[in-house]
Amino acid sequence: MSENGTCIGKEALVDHLYGESDAETRSRVDAHLRSCARCAGELRSLADVRRSIGAWEPPAADLGFRVVAEADGPAPARFRRRPAWALAAAAVLAMAVAAALVVRPEIEVRSGGSVLRIGWSGGGAGAPAGSGG
Repeated sequence: MSENGTCIGKEALVDHLYGESDAETRSRVDAHLRSCARCAGELRSLADVRRSIGAWEPPAADLGFRVVAEADGPAPARFRRRPAWALAAAAVLAMAVAAALVVRPEIEVRSGGSVLRIGWSGGGAGAPAGSGG
């Protein structure tokens, strides 16, 4: 009931509409609704709004894009084979690694400076003739 004791507050009407009031309050509200046309009309309006909201469906949205694209065919040619420059770069890299393994560069750092030697050093069995140190 409201503060002045004559009509029911909206909170009590909403509780009654949703079935959230206890048995004693529910019977008191039912008795008041039988004698008060204003509160009964208010409860009908609230029930109509509740039905309208319950029946509402959001409109279909045309967003203009697909979330998942379907495969239309084979991949474009640029992804199917490697470009020529990539093969050339791989060949140059392989040759550089092979040359480094055969040539065996050595770097020696001394207090007076540094020395870079390329080729066979020392008198090992695999050293070319004439290389002595």
